[in-house]
Amino acid sequence: MRIEKSLLIQRVLLVWFWVLTCTGFVNDEFLGSNRVVRSISLLFTDATILLLALWTIRNKWDMAVLISYVAISYWSTCIVNHLSWLMWINGSRVFFGLIFVIPVLRYLWQNEYRRERFIKEMDKTLLIYLCVQAVCIVWQFLRYGAGDEVGGSLGFDFSGVASFSIYLISFYLLHKRIDNDHFVYSIKENWYLIALLFPTFLNETKISFILIILYFLFLPNIDRKWFSRMAMVVPITLIFIVGGMTVYLDTVDDPFGGIDLVEYLAGQDLEYETGAAEYHSLNSEETYDIPRIAKLAFLSVVFEENPRNLYSGFGVGIYKGYTNLSINPFAETYDWLVVGTNPYAYHVILQLGVVGAIWAIILFVGCFVCPIGIATERDVSMQLMFMSCVVIMLIYSDYWSNLAFSFIVLLFLCLSWRVPEQRDSGIVESMS
Repeated sequence: MRIEKSLLIQRVLLVWFWVLTCTGFVNDEFLGSNRVVRSISLLFTDATILLLALWTIRNKWDMAVLISYVAISYWSTCIVNHLSWLMWINGSRVFFGLIFVIPVLRYLWQNEYRRERFIKEMDKTLLIYLCVQAVCIVWQFLRYGAGDEVGGSLGFDFSGVASFSIYLISFYLLHKRIDNDHFVYSIKENWYLIALLFPTFLNETKISFILIILYFLFLPNIDRKWFSRMAMVVPITLIFIVGGMTVYLDTVDDPFGGIDLVEYLAGQDLEYETGAAEYHSLNSEETYDIPRIAKLAFLSVVFEENPRNLYSGFGVGIYKGYTNLSINPFAETYDWLVVGTNPYAYHVILQLGVVGAIWAIILFVGCFVCPIGIATERDVSMQLMFMSCVVIMLIYSDYWSNLAFSFIVLLFLCLSWRVPEQRDSGIVESMS
C-alpha cells in the first residue's frame, strides 16, 4: 500500500517527536543514564530532522537560511580557525533546530488539507505531552526533590526546557479554546490546561514566574477590548502566582540561595568571577557557573585577547564533541567560560562572531516577516508570546541549541499564522 508523501512525513515527524522528548526520561530512570543510548538518540533525531528538511525544503527563504549558515559556519570554522570539517559538521548540530524545523513545518502548511490534518493530530499529541510531563515530573520530584533532575520526559538537566514547553503548549491549547466574549467561562471549561502548569513549580525553574505573567498577559486576544479583559485576568494571574509561589517555597530548599536577583544574573566584577572560576577548577570537582550577564561582559575580554576572531568567532564545535570527538580549542583554553548556563547571544557570538550574530538577527526577524505556507494572518497574542521567548533566550540560556525546544517553539510560531477567514470559508464551500 502506497502512503501519500505528506502523510508519511507527518507520521515520521510524530514518531520523531516522541523519541526526541521521551528518550531522556527512559534512559535516566531505567537504563542508568547510559551515554551510548543518549548519543545514539541525539544522532538519530538530528539525522532525521536533517533528512526530512532536505526532502521538503522548497521555500527560497529557507534555502537562503541554510546556504548562508553553511557559508558562514564553514568560513568561521574551517577557514579562519583551521578546524576540521568533521568538527564543523558535528558542531553544526546545535543549529539544526533553527535551520531544519521550519522547512518541514512549512511543507505541512502548503495546503489546507495537509495543515488541518497535521494540526488535528498535533493537538492530540501536545495534550498527551502535557500529561506525560505531569507524570514524569511528579515521579522525578518524589525521587530526587526539586532540582535539575526534574526535567520531565526530556530527562536530567532539561528542567528549563520542560517548563518552557509546558507553558507554550498549554498557552496554545487554551488560547484557541478561549471565547473572548465569555473569558471566565472558557477558563472554567478548560481548567485542566491551567492545572497542567503546576508541575513547573516542582523543578526549581525561577523563569516559570515570568512565564506565568506572560501566559495570562497574552492569553486574551490583543484588540480594543484587551484592557477590559485584563480586569478579569489580573486576579486569576495573582491567584496562580501565589499558589505557585507557595508550592515553590514548600518544595525547594533555600529557594533564593541567599543571593539577590542582580547578583544571580550579573554576578560581581569580572575579576572576581575569573578568580572564582579558577579557584573552583583547581580546588573543587564542581565547575563554577559564571552568571549569565557576566558571561556577556566577558565577550569584550575574550575578543580583546583574540581580536582576529571578532567577526568570525571561534568556529562551531565549542558545545559539541565532548563525548566521542575532539573539542574546539577555544573550549579547552576557556573551559571556565563554556561550562554552565550560556545566554543564546553569547552562544552564537562565541562560535560565529559578529557575522553570525547578524545572521541570527535576520533569521529571527524573518520569523515575523515570512508567513507560513497558506497561513498569512497573524495571531498577535501568540506572536507576542513567541517574541518574548526570543528576547528572554538572548540572556537566559542557549535552549535554541536543544532540538526539542526549537521544535516546540517553532511549531508554536507556525501555529500563530492562521489561514484568513475569507480563504478558509472559500475552501470549505468548494469542498462541500
